[in-house]
Amino acid sequence: MTYILCVICTILGVALIRKPDLFWEIEHYFSVRGGEPTNFYLVTRRIIGISVVCGGVIGLIIMLII
Repeated sequence: MTYILCVICTILGVALIRKPDLFWEIEHYFSVRGGEPTNFYLVTRRIIGISVVCGGVIGLIIMLII
């Protein structure tokens, strides 16, 4: 079960790195009309995505070792 969680974290992290604007649209779909995310938002989402990918990969490596 924890393997699945690590894989999901890795996939989610890659999605955050590649398409942070998509997550902004999902978050603000009903509250904002025609708006766009700021550069700060996009950069922080990519940094969070890198962190999530690292966490997922490290989790998988630890599980395979133990």
